[in-house]
Amino acid sequence: MVKKKTFLIAEIGINHHGNLSKALQLVNQAKNSGADAVKFQYFKPEDIYNKNSNDYKSLEKFYLDIKQISKINKFCKKKKIIFICTPFSITSFNMLKKLSPKFYKIASMDFNNEYLISEILKKTKSKIILSTGMASKRELLNFKKKFNKNLNRFVILHCISCYPTITNEVNFKTIDYLKKIFPKNLIGFSDHTIGNNMMKISLNYKIDFIEKHFTDNKMKNGADHKLSADARDIRNFRLFENDLNASHGNNLFNLKFRPDTKNRNKYRRGIYFSRNIKKNCSLKIDDFRFVRPVVKFSLQDLKFFLNKKLKKNVKIGNLVDKSFFK
Repeated sequence: MVKKKTFLIAEIGINHHGNLSKALQLVNQAKNSGADAVKFQYFKPEDIYNKNSNDYKSLEKFYLDIKQISKINKFCKKKKIIFICTPFSITSFNMLKKLSPKFYKIASMDFNNEYLISEILKKTKSKIILSTGMASKRELLNFKKKFNKNLNRFVILHCISCYPTITNEVNFKTIDYLKKIFPKNLIGFSDHTIGNNMMKISLNYKIDFIEKHFTDNKMKNGADHKLSADARDIRNFRLFENDLNASHGNNLFNLKFRPDTKNRNKYRRGIYFSRNIKKNCSLKIDDFRFVRPVVKFSLQDLKFFLNKKLKKNVKIGNLVDKSFFK
């Protein structure tokens, strides 16, 4: 089970809709809700689509230039939240590296883009967070072989590149496989499901990182908003994680760790006489009643009193004591 706080990335991505002011607001909300980092994307539309593509035209409105990205980076430093960014080309990386981010993110679409990954490894000392969406086993093993000398630079994220991902597509057992293939790497989960239940469940797999899209309004138009977390979701996740970690504790059958040890005498059954009994009577089990609290003797001590003779009269409700017996 989880014993440490998971590094949580609020992926603002393009949920700012190309508006710098909105981007800064989202950074502030992410910080206040408990995220460790925010992630943005730096691209020009031509890094992803041809100019004659309809997708190119729709992507133009989500674009932030390097000056705006730089302002976001400075704002993150001011707010003491880690700035992460995804470059979508070597050109965008060369601009982005001037900001010296602690992490670069490689999107699932570039899992097999060894040229971009190699440039980042060669020109920076930053860690690379790598999403494995759409990757095959062969591609995964080829990646390990190709970058074996630099594997310690990578954080590997289990990812399903469906927007949104439905529950029976999540396949968390993949995390166990990633841990087997990359035993020395930090492993995480890039969550594209709706809500934060899968974030919570992923904690059972002892992950190190969680990446989740982040918005201030899940009802906004745009593919990423409905599968995003908002500030309330992040706070709820952190509270859940804190409760989960706090609940592990110790083996309570060592009584020094049991918080309820102090209640043993109060709630366990003691031994009392069930009726008025004259001296010299030999006692049977029906002569006793067992009710709260334990004062001197508990049920385990009953064997010491069975078939013993009384040396004086007792009354119903008297607490059993050795002084009554011969």
